[in-house]
Amino acid sequence: MSRHELKLSHRRLNAECHLLRSQHKKMRLLLTSLHDGYIELYATFPLLRYGQLKTLIKKTVTSDNLEFVYSVADIANTAETNERVRLKSLLQVSKIDCNDPDIKNEIMSLTEEEPISKTKQAFRFLLKATGFDSEPIEDEDVMDNENLQRNIRTLKRDINGMYGDFKDTSAAFKLLKETYEDSKGSLFFLRYFTLKSNVRAVIHETKADTNYKID
Repeated sequence: MSRHELKLSHRRLNAECHLLRSQHKKMRLLLTSLHDGYIELYATFPLLRYGQLKTLIKKTVTSDNLEFVYSVADIANTAETNERVRLKSLLQVSKIDCNDPDIKNEIMSLTEEEPISKTKQAFRFLLKATGFDSEPIEDEDVMDNENLQRNIRTLKRDINGMYGDFKDTSAAFKLLKETYEDSKGSLFFLRYFTLKSNVRAVIHETKADTNYKID
């Protein structure tokens, strides 16, 4: 991989990690809300818990929440090796609303096939060297190839970890939704314990961020 390709890969991965981290935080808040809502059931009179448990599940697996989690998980499933395609899809999912048009345009430019030509790159380097380039120096300009490669490995690790969390949450929410629908014909007590068990499974599998603990 040439230096130009390394710099381009680093910029794309850095933008992807930034957008994905914001979406990941949003997803973790859904899990925390589910976890905390489950714990708070025990502060309620037992006969009222069934209705509150159903409300908690319906609040978690709304069509908007499912579409959000599924869409990010699908990005990882359908374009695992293509940084440009992933970034373009993630930009659409995140519906970025940036007050600085330059930053937004910069991220959008990275979704193109070749946002910065090698000729332009070389020309900018020449202008910088002669002191005539007024544009700010990019992070990649001051990194040697070894640092670029190391940062790329770190970014890929972080990105893969967050996409993995989305895949786990997507599968857990899908099962929770299906269990809720399939259990509608069950007896009251049987359905309550089925739903309760399923919510606990989601909590354990996704490891929500919370101070509450369940056994």
